[in-house]
Amino acid sequence: LTALVGGAILALALFVVQEGRAPEPMLPLGIWRHRMVTYGNCASASLGAAQMAVIVFLPAFIQGVLNEPPMLAGLALTAMSMAWPTGGFIAGQMLLKITYRRSSSMGSVVLVAGAIMLMLLNPALGVDWAIAGSFVMGLGMGLTNMGFFVGIQSSVEWDQRGVVTSSFNYSRIIGQSIGAAVFGGIVNAALAAHVHGGGDLVSRILEPTLRQALSPADLASLMDAFGGALHRIYQINVVLALLTMVWAISLPKGLSLHTHAEMQRKNAL
Repeated sequence: LTALVGGAILALALFVVQEGRAPEPMLPLGIWRHRMVTYGNCASASLGAAQMAVIVFLPAFIQGVLNEPPMLAGLALTAMSMAWPTGGFIAGQMLLKITYRRSSSMGSVVLVAGAIMLMLLNPALGVDWAIAGSFVMGLGMGLTNMGFFVGIQSSVEWDQRGVVTSSFNYSRIIGQSIGAAVFGGIVNAALAAHVHGGGDLVSRILEPTLRQALSPADLASLMDAFGGALHRIYQINVVLALLTMVWAISLPKGLSLHTHAEMQRKNAL
C-alpha cells in the first residue's frame, strides 16, 4: 500500500511538472486558481466515492443480510438512478433564481440526510428503509452536483469549459475508484476470517451453494460480520457527505447564472 501511495504521489508530481512546462497542456494548471473549479472537483470526487458505497454494497446487504430477492436489490439501485436526475432537474430550476453556493448547500443537506439513513440501516428497519435511503442519497447527489457542475463551467472562459468539465467528470471517476477499493478492502477484511479461498468475497457469500454449506450459526456469524463492515462503510459515507457540504459552503458567495451573464454582457461591450 505504501508503495502504491508513493507511486501515485510521484506520478502526480511528474504530471504537474509536465503540464506546467507544456505549451498546450491537457489540464492547464491555471484553472485551479478558481475556487469554484477546485471545490467542484473535490465535491465530485467525494460524491463519486459515496456513490460506490450505495451501488456496490447496498444490493449485497439487501440480498445477503436481509435475505430479500434480487428484484428488491435492483429496486434500491433504481431508486438512486431515478432520484439523481430528478434532483438535477430540481436544482436546474433553482439555479435560475439562487446562487451556486446556496443550491449546492441545500442539496448537501439532503445528501447528509440520506447518508445518515443508510448509516442507521439494520435488519429491523427492513428493505423499505434501504430503498428510501438510496432514494434520498440519489436526490441529494443530483441536487448538489448540478450547482457545482454549472458553476465551474460558468467560472472560466469559453475555451476552458471543455477542460473543466472533463476534470469534473474525471474527479468523480477517481473518487469512485478509491471508494470502491477502500470499501471493498473493509468488507473483505471483515469476511476473510469467515470465508476462505479469496476472490470476490461479497459475491461469494451471495452464492446459494456457499450459504447452504454453512450451518445456521456460521451463517449468522458471517452475516453479522458483513453487516458490521457495511455499517463502517456507511459511517465513512456520512463523512463524505459532510465533506461535500463543506465544499458547497466554501463556494464563492454571490455567484449565479445571472451574475455571470451580467459579467459576460459587460465584457462584450
